[in-house]
Amino acid sequence: MSGNYIAGNITCVITAGGIPIPNTLIVQIIKINKTPKFASSSYTFSVDDNYPLNVDIPSAQVSATDDESTTNLLYNIESQSPENVFKLASSSSPNFQLTATLEYNMESNYILNVSATSDGVDNIGNTWLQTSYVLTVFNVMDTDNNPPVFLPCLSLSCPPPIYQATVENGSTEIMFVDSNTIQARDGDTQINATITYYLTSGYPSNYMDYFKVNSLTATVSMIKPFVGNNEVFTLLIQATENSVLGQSSYATLTVRALQVTCFPSSINDSTSVSETTPTTVSSEETVSQDLQTGFPTPVTCGNTGYSEAVVYGIIGGWIASLLFVVVLSWLFLVTPHLKKKGSRGNTINQQPGTQGNQTLGKNTQEDSGRLS
Repeated sequence: MSGNYIAGNITCVITAGGIPIPNTLIVQIIKINKTPKFASSSYTFSVDDNYPLNVDIPSAQVSATDDESTTNLLYNIESQSPENVFKLASSSSPNFQLTATLEYNMESNYILNVSATSDGVDNIGNTWLQTSYVLTVFNVMDTDNNPPVFLPCLSLSCPPPIYQATVENGSTEIMFVDSNTIQARDGDTQINATITYYLTSGYPSNYMDYFKVNSLTATVSMIKPFVGNNEVFTLLIQATENSVLGQSSYATLTVRALQVTCFPSSINDSTSVSETTPTTVSSEETVSQDLQTGFPTPVTCGNTGYSEAVVYGIIGGWIASLLFVVVLSWLFLVTPHLKKKGSRGNTINQQPGTQGNQTLGKNTQEDSGRLS
């Protein structure tokens, strides 16, 4: 075949009767199947992470043409990564739908390999399928569909944390066990709305008398010192994103009041303290962690330590003993010396007086004799 003309030979055969036999020549032209062609070498689409399932994505469509094909093209998703998220509305329609929920924070893009197949015959009439492939990328757009996430959690599936802290008896300084701050971030990374913090509830019911939270920084502080031992406060912290939806998340803060002033004979194996010296030690030196509750356990002085009352009794005993020694020293040392000194003074004063009287009497008698 050349252009619109067919070139060929017809051979006539002479029969015995000489009568020509008419013959009809029929030529059927069949198009040979060719490879489909996509309109673009690759496709890139965007879809929101809150897009509904099983609904056509209007902006996402791939199409191919094959002028030589005698039937419609068939489309298929050959592969996708991650898997099982997108599907085609039908094999004859290159419209995409979702079979699983999207989440920007977990996966921000998907890569698909899409095919288009045409059917036909080859140059000898056998069935021949032709397939083309095109790369298709879906970029996920972050939307406001997630509440705040408390750190140190980085995943939306992370359970709300339980922050733990202690405060010394009579102090207002809150000391965190595992972390120094309470902080939350917007669960929608690309939106990144600011967060406002609230102290919504707590136990015991008088928690508002002692605790408050900074609405901007989530810093928990004490209004006044708590006087008590082993009291545990449970506070519920609310983090609300400043957005149209205003979604919220919650975390728990537990604060235990510790009695940390004691009079131990030794704090630990490496630090010795005199048994006779009362000592106030810091919580870092005296607080050990309870493996079951996660809380620092209250300070204990051990079997060799002294209670506060005992120490005060010892100090009082020292003072009383010292006073007793002073009194005894006075009685046995100073008093006899004073008595001896007083007796000697009386003798000296008495002898001159006696001698004077005797001399005076003698002189009086002599003077009397002279006069007479």
